[in-house]
Amino acid sequence: MTVSMDREKRRLAVIWFVGAAFLFFLVFVQSVRGVYGDQWEKPWAWLLPSVVPTLSVILGVLGSDLTYPNHEDIQIDSFVPRIAAAFSIGYLLIVSLTILLQPFSRYSPLTLMNMSHLWQAPLQGLVSGVLGALFVRQN
Repeated sequence: MTVSMDREKRRLAVIWFVGAAFLFFLVFVQSVRGVYGDQWEKPWAWLLPSVVPTLSVILGVLGSDLTYPNHEDIQIDSFVPRIAAAFSIGYLLIVSLTILLQPFSRYSPLTLMNMSHLWQAPLQGLVSGVLGALFVRQN
């Protein structure tokens, strides 16, 4: 089964921007509530590298598609977009759970965020790889 490359790029953009907005909201609320005490900048330093590079690539690719004079939508096999969506949702869920499960952990919120690099980094690498495979322009 084939799908529209442009449609799949937009779908992944929605997944990432909704997921990132949710994460920003969580960290914002926790920062305002004083969950991190006087170290409020540390959760932002943890969150931003977790999502902003991918958001930047997605925006760059979508912007490039809009300005490309002879842009032509192509049909691609649906396997890679499905895997990209599943990995993206899984990754954003893991990042969200790192924040949402803090009250149930024996670790402090900042300690848990530091620990989360052990499971987030490999997942982020896989997500980047599959998104890269999808967003490479086919001529």
